[in-house]
Amino acid sequence: MIKEGFSIVICCYNSAKRLTVTLQHIAMLQIPEGMSCELLIIDNSSTDNTAGFVKEEWKKYPCDISLKVVNEPVLGLSYARKRGFEEAAYDYVIWCDDDNSLNEDYLKVAKQVFDNHKNIGVIGGLGKPYADAEMPTWVETAKMLAVGKQEEHSGPVKGKRVYGAGAVIFKPAYEKIVAAGFKQLLSDRKGNSLSSGGDYELCYAIAMAGYVIWYEERLTFIHHIPPSRLHTSIIQNWLRKVFRVLLRWMHIPLCLMARILIQDSNFACILQNISFTLIKS
Repeated sequence: MIKEGFSIVICCYNSAKRLTVTLQHIAMLQIPEGMSCELLIIDNSSTDNTAGFVKEEWKKYPCDISLKVVNEPVLGLSYARKRGFEEAAYDYVIWCDDDNSLNEDYLKVAKQVFDNHKNIGVIGGLGKPYADAEMPTWVETAKMLAVGKQEEHSGPVKGKRVYGAGAVIFKPAYEKIVAAGFKQLLSDRKGNSLSSGGDYELCYAIAMAGYVIWYEERLTFIHHIPPSRLHTSIIQNWLRKVFRVLLRWMHIPLCLMARILIQDSNFACILQNISFTLIKS
């Protein structure tokens, strides 16, 4: 039986300094009529009193969204997100990063999409970058930073994957793949490590279970990007690791590797994961 409502899950690792704006925007969300909403903070072994900060900060915002703070001791974003699904009271689960500001109509738009298009397992939104520094042009479409269009227009995603930030997952779809034996192989980000790919892995699994992966351009949020992640050295470092993994472990010829990276930047993000997993440098 569908429990009509939204569970907004924020997985946190030392997030206290980043959460104020995120919480402000969540408190302003418009809840669809007849539905409920909860905010789940999954504290992933933080050492900066993230949990205590959230409890005090949330008191400033009188709204109809309940707060629940849960500790997940196993470090890793995928473990924290798994705990979020286990704790979620409602069937629409939103992954909101600690540096995301959801637009006030986020819940209403998501509900409209689920109501109007059947068999959707995951909806991906449109992340818009913001930084307190000059942004390079490449940032506007950098899916590795969870920003930019995920298709040309709203509709089913051809590649059957969307970035995790801002994604809305139909919980019964997740429960279906778990019941079938699905277990995530990628731990995703751990602490300060920026490895990724767990979101794509989950999307592929849900798509294989027969659900539609959907991109909705009206589902918008701001992604606050620290200046430290805008340096070209970040991209260079990432590409260097990807190339090394492909050459040393996968034995892919250089010409084919270049074609893969040029033609499908999303696949490159998956390969990023392999690099962080296999190369300890």
